[in-house]
Amino acid sequence: MTAHEVFEMYIAVKLHFTTTSYDYFKYNGKTKASLDKRTDRYFFEYIAANQVTTKEDFLNKLLVFIHLHRKFHVKELVEWLRHLKDDEYYWKFIDFYSDPLRILDRDLSAMNWNSKYRNDPMFFFKYYINKSILIETFLLICKVIPVLQQMSKQYNPLFEEEMKFLKKYMPFAKFHTLSKAQLKESLMLIKRYANATS
Repeated sequence: MTAHEVFEMYIAVKLHFTTTSYDYFKYNGKTKASLDKRTDRYFFEYIAANQVTTKEDFLNKLLVFIHLHRKFHVKELVEWLRHLKDDEYYWKFIDFYSDPLRILDRDLSAMNWNSKYRNDPMFFFKYYINKSILIETFLLICKVIPVLQQMSKQYNPLFEEEMKFLKKYMPFAKFHTLSKAQLKESLMLIKRYANATS
């Protein structure tokens, strides 16, 4: 990727998450922004030269950074990229692409299924909001069981705010690529954990 491509994707993703008028998919990641007169140009050149290999690679890194930090500061992005090899959440996120059911199983096994709150719609959300499970795991769970619909019936300001982010993130989610058989297997896996302690 060139510095211009890195910059354009950064701006497009930033606009997608921070405005209501720009949709990354509707505009195919294109913007009218120009890197030429930016004083922070060095950061985009550094990212292009040292931190990314492909557009998909950079998009994945951007999505994890945004999810974890909720910021769009290129200097902080560069600092995070420099220490990426130590970020367990990022590597689990990347593993989700190659083996989503294994990561789902790993995330589910880390949950306290003996909790008296396991039937509460907020049960999964609490693990997600604490970054104990991946955003992709949470969205996959929401795809196969009606967690979000149940949660929307309860007023919770934290949930309301997070729903705005999740709606913006949803089109990027990788669980959309799962087959019907994999979705069915995901549901069976969740039920297996839930029934093991009931």
